[in-house]
This record gives sequence, C-alpha cells and structure tokens, in this order.
Amino acid sequence: MKRTLVGPIALCSLFVFTSCATRTYHRSPRRAQARVVYVDVAPPDPVVEVVTVAPNAGYVWLPGYYRYDRGTYLWVGGRWEYPPRGRTVWVTGRWQRSDRGWHWVSGRWN
Repeated sequence: MKRTLVGPIALCSLFVFTSCATRTYHRSPRRAQARVVYVDVAPPDPVVEVVTVAPNAGYVWLPGYYRYDRGTYLWVGGRWEYPPRGRTVWVTGRWQRSDRGWHWVSGRWN
C-alpha cells in the first residue's frame, strides 16, 4: 500500500514545486529605469495648445511635450487622462539641462 502512494505523492510534489519555480515576476513600469538620452540642442518652445472640454468629471489635462526621435524634436499633443486611484496631481515632464546636455524627465502622478 505504501509503495502505490509514493508515485502519486512524488508527482504532485514535483508539479507544485515546478509551478512555483517557473512563476515570473515582472517589474512595475513605474519602477523600470528608462534609458537616459542626452541631446546637445535645446528643445523648441512648447506649442500653445487649445485645451478642450474634459470628457468627464475628474479627468486631468496632461500638456503636450517634445520628444526627441532620430535627430529631431517631435511634438506630442496633450490629452485628457483619468488619474490612477489615489493620485490626483500630475507633475508635468520637462527637458532638463545638465553637464552632458539636455535630457527628458518624465511626467508622473503624485
């Protein structure tokens, strides 16, 4: 009787162990470190945008910004976004000057 239970118990134990061992944990996108790109040329002045009416109550306007792509600055238009739970203030991204050149500091929810 003992011999017949060893196989199934060992198989179940192996299954439970491997299912735990193969689980993959992903980092939150907020915690992922973005690659910093330095640019020698300052970004142009921001585009004056027309802010439309919010789609619903509680939405926050995220202003547009310049992104750097293939040697040139491209304007990304602003948009309305609903804040994540517990976050209500948007800290706008900005181009910041350093000794190495200009680099982008991403916006975030506080």
